[in-house]
Amino acid sequence: MNEALLDADRLSFPVVLRPWQAGDRMRPIGLGGSKLVSDILTDAKVPVERRSNSYVMLNGDEVVWLVGHRIAEGFQAGLDPGRVLRCSWSDE
Repeated sequence: MNEALLDADRLSFPVVLRPWQAGDRMRPIGLGGSKLVSDILTDAKVPVERRSNSYVMLNGDEVVWLVGHRIAEGFQAGLDPGRVLRCSWSDE
């Protein structure tokens, strides 16, 4: 998921992009609860040496996108969103 379509009306600007940190937690779409970012990276089989290159987008202190992997529940653009924030990522 190198692109995320987010509901801009749910975000408080400015949003922050930073490397993930131990203890970061998010509510991925479809999970029904929260999960540690480190566990999501493990489940995605991201090698340990590449995890330091993983970033999160924050809305306040809430993770809304684990860049390249998962969007948080409630922040995805819906079928009829007011405003959409289109974010893309390339690790090249």
